[in-house]
Amino acid sequence: MRILMLAWEYPPRIVGGIARHVQELSESLARQGVEVHVITAAHPNTPDETIESGVHLHRVGTPFTPSPGELLNQVYALNAAMESRAEPLLHDWLRTGKRRPILIHAHDWLVEPAARALKHRFKLPLIATVHATEHGRHGGIYTDLSRTISHYEWELCYEAWRVIVCSHFMRDEVHRVLSVPHDKIDVIPNGIRAEKFAFEFPESERAAFRARFAEPDQPIIFFVGRMVREKGVHVLLQAFPQVKAYVPRAKLVIAGGGIRAHLEAFVRFLRMEESVCFTGFIPDEDLLRLYRVADVAVYPSLYEPFGIVALEAMAAGVPVVVSDAGGLKEVVHHEWTGIVTWAGMQRASRGAFCAYCRMRVGQSSVRCAPNASCSASLTGRGLPARRARFIALCGISTASRSGDSAKGVQFLFAEDRRQPASDYKHSLLGVTAGMPLHPLSPYRDTLRRQRASKPISPVPSAISALGSGTGITRSCPRFEPLPIARR
Repeated sequence: MRILMLAWEYPPRIVGGIARHVQELSESLARQGVEVHVITAAHPNTPDETIESGVHLHRVGTPFTPSPGELLNQVYALNAAMESRAEPLLHDWLRTGKRRPILIHAHDWLVEPAARALKHRFKLPLIATVHATEHGRHGGIYTDLSRTISHYEWELCYEAWRVIVCSHFMRDEVHRVLSVPHDKIDVIPNGIRAEKFAFEFPESERAAFRARFAEPDQPIIFFVGRMVREKGVHVLLQAFPQVKAYVPRAKLVIAGGGIRAHLEAFVRFLRMEESVCFTGFIPDEDLLRLYRVADVAVYPSLYEPFGIVALEAMAAGVPVVVSDAGGLKEVVHHEWTGIVTWAGMQRASRGAFCAYCRMRVGQSSVRCAPNASCSASLTGRGLPARRARFIALCGISTASRSGDSAKGVQFLFAEDRRQPASDYKHSLLGVTAGMPLHPLSPYRDTLRRQRASKPISPVPSAISALGSGTGITRSCPRFEPLPIARR
C-alpha cells in the first residue's frame, strides 16, 4: 500500500501539534511495511528530498510563514507547489505494472485545494484528518478570513471518503459546525511514544539543567504550548499570584513559540519577573528534560481538540492539571490521572497548587471538593503529623488544641463565580482587607461594597474562622500595591 500525505508542517518545522502527529503516524506506518510519502512545506537548511525513518519526504515551495494579511495567498502558493510535486509521483505509481492501493491523506484545511484536485484528477480515495476548526479556535465565525477558512474545512470534509478526528469532542464539533454525518467520522485518539521519556538523566546533569530555570528549592510549574489565546496562558498568569500566596517559592516556566510581548508586559505589571520564565521555542531534547525536572504540568486551555501535551506529561511522571476544555477531559480523569478544573476561570493554577501538595505531602490525599471550590484536605491515619508537614510546606503556623487530630485543613479560594457573596470575606482576596484589590479581579466591586458596608475581620480572625476552630493562622504575604483601574 502507498499513502501520499499532505501536511503544511513537519519536523524540524514545528508550529503546533500537527507536525509531530504526522511524523509519528508516518513512521509507524512505515514500520508496518506501508510506503509513505509526505509532501510538506520547505524549511531552511533541510533537503528537499530525503528519507527519514523509512518515510519519503518531499519539501516544496518556499518556507511557509503564515501572516494574517497574506495567509490565503501563501496557502494557494503552497498548494500549487504540492500539486506539482504530487502529479509526477502519482503518474509513476499508476504506470507500474502491478497496481498497489493508493490513498491520499490530507491534514487540515491548509492542504485542501491540492488534496481535492489530486483526488479528482487521479480518481483516488481521499481521507482527511481535522485537527481543529476555525469555529472552535475563535469561538465562532466573525471575519471574512474565518468564513473562507471554515468553507475550506467544510469542503475538505465533504470531499473526503472518511474524516478522522482525535476525540469525541471533535467528532461532535465537526458534526455540528461542518455538517459531517456521524457515520462518516472515525475517532482515533492521538498517541505518543512513552519510551522517549525513558532516557538516562543522572542527578548531577538533572540538577545542572534544572538550575537553568529555577533554584533548587523552587518547585517548577510547567506549561508548554503556543502563545495564543486558546491555550489559556493568560488564565494561568492571572491565577499565579494566588498560587504564590501559598507556595511563595513557586516558579512558573512557560515554553512555546508565538507572540508573547503582551504576556511579558502582564508579568511586569504583576511584578513577578523573577517568578515567571518564558523560554520561547525549545528543541525536543530540552523539552523532554523539562518534563523530567518539572513538579507540576498545567494546561489551562480554553479550546483543545485533544491535548497531547497532557499525555506527554503523564508519560514523564509529572502531576497534571488541565481545564475541562475539549478533549482534555477525555485524556485526564479527575482525581484519577490528574486534576481537571473549569476552563477560563483561573482554575488551572489553583489546581496546580493542589497537585503540588499531593506530590509533596506523599501519602496524604489532596483533592478538589465536589462543588469545585478548591480545597486541600488531608485524611487517613497519622493525620496530625502529615497535616503538620503540609502546613509547614505552605508556610502556616499552628497552635495545637484538643481534638485537633479529628479535623482537616481547608483553604478556600476566591475565583469561583458561583460562591455566594457572604463567602468572599473568607477567601484569599477577602482576608487581605488592608490591601488594594487586584484590578483584574472579577470580585473587585463586590469586595469594595462589602468593605464599605461592613468592615472585614482582621486577617488572624478571618483565618481562624476559616480553620473552623483549629487554631490555624496565616500571615498574609506582603504584596506591592498595585494600581486600581477606576471606573
